[in-house]
Amino acid sequence: MNNGLWIILLLLVAAVWFARAAYRKRSGISGAVIGLRMLVDKERRGTSEASDLPEWESSLSLLNRHPSEYNQLNMEIGVVEAFVFYLMRHYPEDERISQLREEAAFRKDTVMGFKVNRP
Repeated sequence: MNNGLWIILLLLVAAVWFARAAYRKRSGISGAVIGLRMLVDKERRGTSEASDLPEWESSLSLLNRHPSEYNQLNMEIGVVEAFVFYLMRHYPEDERISQLREEAAFRKDTVMGFKVNRP
């Protein structure tokens, strides 16, 4: 009986994992996350180009519709901060810079209710 409960629990965890993977793939989150990781890396290396703006905007707008994924990625690699530096380098007159600076300064410390930054 006890082994049966463990097997059911394992199957339940596997089903949740596969459902989450399918959701991420279907909604395009994975592509946006990969794209943003590459863009942040380019910005930090100093190899970003002004023509990257449409990719930044489309990936960020897609991720904004999924706040938990957005907060998690922002905590991991500082997407908003990198986007601010990108805009300051290539589009210093952009009016979003001040608002994004404030958002980058006050990153959320939770993802789906779980504390990410542990003091």
